[in-house]
Amino acid sequence: MVRMSKSDDRQLTLSGEELSGRGRSRSRTDVPNGRFHRVDLVVVFAAGIVLGFETVVELASGPLRSAGMSPLLADAIGWGVANGLILVIALGITRLRYGRVASPLRLHRPTLRTTLVGLAGAVGLAAINFAVMFLPLDGGPAGGIADGPAWAQLVFAVLFGVVVTGFYEEVVYRGVLMTGLSDRFGSKAGLVLSSVAFSLAHLPRAYNTVTGLLGGLYLGWLYRRYDSLNVVIIAHGLGNALLGVAAAAANVSP
Repeated sequence: MVRMSKSDDRQLTLSGEELSGRGRSRSRTDVPNGRFHRVDLVVVFAAGIVLGFETVVELASGPLRSAGMSPLLADAIGWGVANGLILVIALGITRLRYGRVASPLRLHRPTLRTTLVGLAGAVGLAAINFAVMFLPLDGGPAGGIADGPAWAQLVFAVLFGVVVTGFYEEVVYRGVLMTGLSDRFGSKAGLVLSSVAFSLAHLPRAYNTVTGLLGGLYLGWLYRRYDSLNVVIIAHGLGNALLGVAAAAANVSP
């Protein structure tokens, strides 16, 4: 009979958790000590809601429009400023509580595996959005994009969907909110509550609100399953790009 020490048993248990890929283990050595406070979650959620309103974005884009800038470019700058502020708040709070940013949010250098999983995840996210299009809901995937040439709308949708929205929303709603809520209420409650928060951030358009809830549950599951923010950033960004292409194509007259 081979006797195993308690330390050996702990090592085997940890290895099993790592190999299973299910959920996050807060005992991993690459996750620093720290925790998001309740006020942190409230501030991040409130920032996402308030700065996400189109009326707030117009405060930045309005003067640019008045100066003669095209509405599409002015809106792009306005959304970039608003989204950038939300991202700075989320990353700043993460740095404050953990002393670093990447490891608490599970944001590491992309690997071939996370990239491939993210690509597959993008197809699933796009499928959810396309399926919701068949429901009698107001608004659509083109919501929030100013009028302009189809090619310009396509560039706007793809660049913002991939570079801006896919990154900042995952940092905020999966990286910060889902992590903080899961630590306090458990992984399942964290998944559901962060998805509800993500859905509320897409009000008032019914289409965006429903896809926000379903997409949030899906992306949250991916984040929990693969323990990687890179996976959901890729899935969200490319999923948005597919929707942007579809929305721009729908605006082209036959």
